[in-house]
Amino acid sequence: MKTLLQRFALWILKVTGYEFPKPQIRANRYVMAAAILCGELSNWDASGEAKRHQVYAKLIKQFPEARKKDLSLAIELALHDA
Repeated sequence: MKTLLQRFALWILKVTGYEFPKPQIRANRYVMAAAILCGELSNWDASGEAKRHQVYAKLIKQFPEARKKDLSLAIELALHDA
């Protein structure tokens, strides 16, 4: 029943023209650092997952106070923009 009510509420919002807010990126400096690190490792002869792991490890060392999911998102956004 809850799912049906949620779908109905979303349908009403869509019909009335409500625009859902886009998520804000809280970690601009993380994205820039991830883009730089991804660029450095682009010529490295390894799999994509190994490169991602290396960038992730370097970001954790560079930003120990950051949440790990923010760093993962930063890597994905850096790769998407490249």
